[in-house]
Amino acid sequence: MSDLIPSVNLTEFTKLKSAISQLKSCEVTFDGVYLFTAIIPPPDGGAVNEYIKTQAEYLAMRGNTVGGVNIEQIKGHIHAAV
Repeated sequence: MSDLIPSVNLTEFTKLKSAISQLKSCEVTFDGVYLFTAIIPPPDGGAVNEYIKTQAEYLAMRGNTVGGVNIEQIKGHIHAAV
């Protein structure tokens, strides 16, 4: 876990719903296991928000080249098991 940003459980995170946009960026965990970092730009951040979005997309693209599956593959696997 990061020492630089707060951590929140996935259940608590999803209960926030519309208030999520008011949070500071945080790590999201489930059963103590790191899932993802929620990068939440400041409200009305203007150009800063665009920069944050561009950087997040770039890092996500780089991460996707290394591994993982897309949502359609997961849904297909779940439907095949049923």
